[in-house]
Amino acid sequence: KKNRTFDMSDISLEAIESSSVKELKIYLKKYNVDIKDCIEKQDLINKAKMLCEKLENEKVNSNENNDNYNNNDGNDDEEFEEREEEEEVKKKKKKLTPLKSVQQMEIKYYQEFYKTPELTYYQVYVLDHYRKYYPLIKTMEDIEKVPNFLEEVNGQFCLVINWEPQFIDEICYQGYFPMSIVFEVGPRMVAKLHHYRCILDLKDKSVLHVQKNAKKRSKLYYFSMNKAIDQVIQGVRDHHGYDWLQIPLEESFLEIHNNPDKYRANIHSFELWDKKTNKLVAGELGYFVGKNYTSLTGFFDPKFKSSGTIQLCTLGTILQNNNFNIWDFGMSMSYKLELGARDVERYEYLEMQHSSRDNENNDFKITNSINLNNDENQFNDNGYICCSRILRPHLYQT
Repeated sequence: KKNRTFDMSDISLEAIESSSVKELKIYLKKYNVDIKDCIEKQDLINKAKMLCEKLENEKVNSNENNDNYNNNDGNDDEEFEEREEEEEVKKKKKKLTPLKSVQQMEIKYYQEFYKTPELTYYQVYVLDHYRKYYPLIKTMEDIEKVPNFLEEVNGQFCLVINWEPQFIDEICYQGYFPMSIVFEVGPRMVAKLHHYRCILDLKDKSVLHVQKNAKKRSKLYYFSMNKAIDQVIQGVRDHHGYDWLQIPLEESFLEIHNNPDKYRANIHSFELWDKKTNKLVAGELGYFVGKNYTSLTGFFDPKFKSSGTIQLCTLGTILQNNNFNIWDFGMSMSYKLELGARDVERYEYLEMQHSSRDNENNDFKITNSINLNNDENQFNDNGYICCSRILRPHLYQT
């Protein structure tokens, strides 16, 4: 009995009598027979016999049906085949997932738009999903319509068709924020128009808040403009990563920076240097459009106290000395509000930006309104000026 294998599928009435309690329970449980009321072995045997007879009857009936089917004419065969085809179609429809249904989408369009030779169904599915929330800018004429596009989806981002400097220049001129977002197919260009923009009104000289500690420590640093844009970009990447400032966007920024006469937006870098070590300890990347300045991104070295604050305060004072109207910080953050900035609604910001975007800024200098002397500790011919000159000018009046 121990050596005998118990085949639950082909058990016969004779085998039931010689089966153990364990084997009977396995057999009955296989066919979902309730055995809670079975107290003795005989109860299990009786239920097993009833089940066995039932299964044998079902086999007989199925064989009769097959014989009847074989005797049917050709019309029945055709009907049976049609039913099978219908069942297969239903099964296929059930198996279709949202990703598979992407086959019906314009895959060629995405391949041309994203300049990607091959796209998986998942990638196209994701791109189509984002397209519903990120309106698409195909032409230069579409850039001016960004506020209307975003109103329809209640969003802040528009997908841009390419990374060309001309597109970025127009985006900056219209008052939007150029950046990149990493999708499943790679980084893509977007134009961001915030629901609320963080703005500092430079026309009011009392708005910019310069902390006392920043003024005191300003004598420890030099300030410069466009002396180390590559180092500033690298510093930004070291602190914030590559996500929003991808290489194609960097290349277009540098093209605009190196050819200021070709574009209405002017990309600039502003640097803060430690006097003792000559090390770059803070930096910022931004652009001018007329008398408006927009901060794109920046970084600072926390090892050098107040370096980030001094860089911002020095730049803000220089912008005021050059009669700029607004300083656009983009997204609102606490340190920006502490400088004196405030959040304004989207259309109020656009009105402010458009009112002064055509003003000339060719006379911009970091030394404007500064009383210079020959003290090499405060200024040198290479364009590096001590921050104390900017933030505490009263100390150098003659």
